Amino acid sequence: MPILGIISSGISTNIPVGIAVETDTTTADPNFSDVVLLYDMDGADAATNITDASNSAHTETFNGSAELDTAEKKFGTASLLLDGIDSYLTLPDSADWQLAASAGDSWTMECHFRSNVLPVSSANECLFGQHDTTSPANDRSFLNLIQHDGGSDVDLSFSRYDDGTSGSQETITHETAISVSTWYHYAVCSDGTTVRLFRDGVESATDLSASIMFNSTDVFTIGAFRVSSTEIGFFDGWIDNLRITKGTARYIANFTPPTEAFETNSVTPVKV
Repeated sequence: MPILGIISSGISTNIPVGIAVETDTTTADPNFSDVVLLYDMDGADAATNITDASNSAHTETFNGSAELDTAEKKFGTASLLLDGIDSYLTLPDSADWQLAASAGDSWTMECHFRSNVLPVSSANECLFGQHDTTSPANDRSFLNLIQHDGGSDVDLSFSRYDDGTSGSQETITHETAISVSTWYHYAVCSDGTTVRLFRDGVESATDLSASIMFNSTDVFTIGAFRVSSTEIGFFDGWIDNLRITKGTARYIANFTPPTEAFETNSVTPVKV
């Protein structure tokens, strides 16, 4: 909440010494300099563009029927609506997506999502990832999926590939079933020793030892993944507040999920 203070000598500011100011004490993100992608998904209804609020300022391409939806969102004014048929976003390859050049690298990937229709019969729906099998071959890095387990449940999973081949795939599954019409917070995180998967702040029963992840040269996708350079695994629902942090393990134990949109800067503003 805002508080009043007095600017004194020795503080670097353009405000004259002795002037009373109002300081916004809302907690800013101390790790914002490590954020390489931040989509709050805000904008006008049916818009087909969003802004990456990270310092990387990535640009995206909306494909199919992908658009913003102001009628349904977790935070802010809108969320990304994907129809599960042909809707997805692509971003060009970037060094930002190489999250684990070495096993000791820390990173965090997270978003909020709400499913409209869940996958069936061992099928998958992709939240986001960087994965392809051709052009070039064996170009897999990581996938964040909603997957039908072949039985009666639909779970969340994270897969990584250390050499880009299917044989190098290692997966964590959060074996707590998800439902439609419910907002969830998804997060996967490495502290350089352990990779952990969380749903609504609760860690999965299993984890992975930290490892490198292959440096894919393919596009980064949201709402689908690629096989033979063709998109499959279309997500049917809404995605909000997608953030990737490279260099910081934000979650290493159970936590309270975010209750507001992610901070878009690391500086607490000063109001005159």
